Amino acid sequence: MEWIITLFALFVATIILLNKYLNWWIKALFTTYYAVVIYLFVKGYKKIHNNYYERYRSTNDYNPNDPADIEALENFWNVQSEFVDSFLAWFHIPLLGLLLFVFIKGVMNGKNKTQKILIILSSIVIGIVYLWLVIMTAMLGYQP
Repeated sequence: MEWIITLFALFVATIILLNKYLNWWIKALFTTYYAVVIYLFVKGYKKIHNNYYERYRSTNDYNPNDPADIEALENFWNVQSEFVDSFLAWFHIPLLGLLLFVFIKGVMNGKNKTQKILIILSSIVIGIVYLWLVIMTAMLGYQP
C-alpha cells in the first residue's frame, strides 16, 4: 500500500510544484489538501488492518473451512473496500481538474504549433499515468 500512495504523492507534488500557471497560494492550498487527505487515508487504512489482525488474526489461525473465519475475512474486505471507495473521489477529482487546467493553459499559451502538439502528446502520456494511478488506488479496496 505504501508504494502506491508514495507514487501518487510524488505525481501530485510534481504536477503542483512544477506548474508555472498556478500562484504560490494555490500550490500551497493543493499541497495542504493532499497532505491532509493522504494522511487521513493512510491512518484509516492502517487502522482497518490493525483492527483485523489484533482482534481476530492474532488469536486465531485462519481455517478456510471455518465459517467464522470466512465471515471475519469477508467483513474485513467489505470494510476496507468501503473505506477506499469513500476516498477515491477525494484523491482523483481535484487532481483531474488540476491536470485539465494545466494542459488547457499550456495549449492556449503555446508559442507555436510544435509546442502545442508536444503539450498535447505529453498530456496523453500523463493521462495514461493518471489512469494507472486511479486503477492502482482503486485496487487497494479490491475484494478478492
